[in-house]
Amino acid sequence: MMTAPKLYTRELELVGGRNQYGLPNFILWWTGDWRPDAPLLPILDNPSWALMEWHPPVDAGHPELWPGEVLGPYPNRGYYDILQPFRRGSEPSTLDSAELNVSILRQMVRMMLKIRDDSMAKRMEAFKERDRLDSEARQKQIADILHDGMPAFGKAEAISYRGNPGTTTTLKKRIEQIYQNLSHSNEFSRLGRGSRIE
Repeated sequence: MMTAPKLYTRELELVGGRNQYGLPNFILWWTGDWRPDAPLLPILDNPSWALMEWHPPVDAGHPELWPGEVLGPYPNRGYYDILQPFRRGSEPSTLDSAELNVSILRQMVRMMLKIRDDSMAKRMEAFKERDRLDSEARQKQIADILHDGMPAFGKAEAISYRGNPGTTTTLKKRIEQIYQNLSHSNEFSRLGRGSRIE
């Protein structure tokens, strides 16, 4: 059985980190050493070194649909799948060569992590935009309801008692009440959004 040198293993761990089971997120593996009891997918007919990435069990699909007769037991602690095989033509690349060395692996893992982070950032932006549009739609709906429910004001209701310093017009009072209701509605919407599970 061929195993990656400790220098490679340590560097991949430093750059790629570990998962919740304490396993490295990225490994360098000789694909000819696949075994049914290993958390690896069989991948290549011609063995070579390959950079592999760990995936959580959910990525394997539902346990009842897992092809155990081909791939072995369901990967309850996740599994590794190939990111990049290292070959030179029909031959496997050797360690410490121009196409397979610690520096190349470090760059590849950093690039994979950046792509993953970029994708997460884009998803978060999409969620924020959706929430913003939802909030605007809710505010418009509230404003429409308040507008539709507002009685038509006539001249008699808009009378202010000039010279009476403690009074204000009925119209002004109703407008202030509408703004207050809108403020409470916005606060309620924010609280509701914060507790929603995506």
